[in-house]
Amino acid sequence: MIKSKFLAAVSATVMAFSGSIMAQKMVDVPKTDSAYPAISKTVKQGYLSTFADDSFQGHQAVTRRELAIVIDKLLTETDAQQSGLSKTDIQEIKQLMKTFKQYVSDYETTVKVTTVKTASIEDEQKAINYDMSQVQDSYKKEIAALKKQQQEQSTWFWVGIISAGLFGWVMK
Repeated sequence: MIKSKFLAAVSATVMAFSGSIMAQKMVDVPKTDSAYPAISKTVKQGYLSTFADDSFQGHQAVTRRELAIVIDKLLTETDAQQSGLSKTDIQEIKQLMKTFKQYVSDYETTVKVTTVKTASIEDEQKAINYDMSQVQDSYKKEIAALKKQQQEQSTWFWVGIISAGLFGWVMK
């Protein structure tokens, strides 16, 4: 009894959600697109949705999270309807799985490559920062040595001036 009430509630939720999705348009998928029927049906049935600007953005890769949500919706609906999928529905799901499998694989590969490149760039940045700190320390030492040399030269300059003045005074 409780299970049937739960299933009825889930079915009602899925139907209400699907009804709100049916009003969605897809401004970026022309009806002439070969995937239009599958995309349209998938959106109308609530497995996927459009974005706020009514675009489907079919070029965008599907993440594992999004795929999990779609599978969960399918499982929930299947549990609620006791496998009410037609052969056509199953074929469309298989086709979507084939289509999105490569996108997910490509996306995961891109993420892995990006992670490796990011780590490499971070290592290079650390090396550059170390080199720059070495250069900075070297310049600081050189500037300190130049200041000391300038002070010594200034001292000897004034000693020379005073000596010349005294020599000139003594010679007078």
